[in-house]
Order: sequence, then structure tokens, then C-alpha cells
Amino acid sequence: MLPSLSPAARCLNALLRYELAAVRCHRFAAAVLPADRETLTAVRRLHELAAATLRQRVVLLGQPPSDGPGLWDALPALVEASTALSARWAVLRVLRGAERHGIETYESACRIPALPAEIRVAIESTLLPLMHGNVRTLEQLDARPTRAARLA
Repeated sequence: MLPSLSPAARCLNALLRYELAAVRCHRFAAAVLPADRETLTAVRRLHELAAATLRQRVVLLGQPPSDGPGLWDALPALVEASTALSARWAVLRVLRGAERHGIETYESACRIPALPAEIRVAIESTLLPLMHGNVRTLEQLDARPTRAARLA
């Protein structure tokens, strides 16, 4: 029988699974959108940083961290499907929607009474601002015309 996780560790592992999926999404998007590769790679690195922070917090709670995205693995599949359908604009909108959903998930986590105060502070002071910055970055990419649009 597996040891049961504390409520805080369960919450952090859920956030970690989101971050692991986001890393996969941005890695794929950077590969298929070469004009946006640098920016998408920078956003991916922020998600890697968030994942490392969450992983460390879970370990500090004496619990095993998640090693994969779990159900969040549907996000990378959605990003891949959007490239097959409509390319850049669809990929950026899916990524932006995923970031917004991530923000809602982090905000929900902060309302969990069992979440230790230092973790809540870390989410509110570091991780949520990163997520909001990611949304702004993706909005700027989406607003930027593509080379094909400039040639038309």
C-alpha cells in the first residue's frame, strides 16, 4: 500500500503535474513555431523553474513528487492537434488558455486551508506573477504578425 500524501503535498503535486505538462507544451510549440522559438523557450524555462520549486517543496514535506503530468498530459496533445488544424494562431491560443487555467488552479490551491503559509506566499509572490507574465508574453506573440501575414 502506498503512503497517503498530506493535503499540502497532494496540492503541490497537482500543481507540479500542470507545470510538467506546460513544459511539454512549450517545448513542442517552440519546435513547430521557429519564428517564436526564443520566446516560447523562455516561457518553457519559467515553467521548468516553477516545476523545480514545486518538486522541492513536496520533498521538503517528506513526500514523493509527481514524475509526470498525469491527466494534464491532455494539454500537450491539444497543442499538437492545434498545429495540425491551424498552425500558429491555434497553438498560441491553446497555450494562453492553458496558462489562464493554470492561474485559476494556483489561485484555487491558495484557498486550501491545509496549505502551509510559506507555500501560499511562494505561490502568490513568485509562481502566480510568472504565470501572469506568461499570459502577457503569449498575448504579445499572438498580436505580432507572422512573416506570411507581412508578405500578404
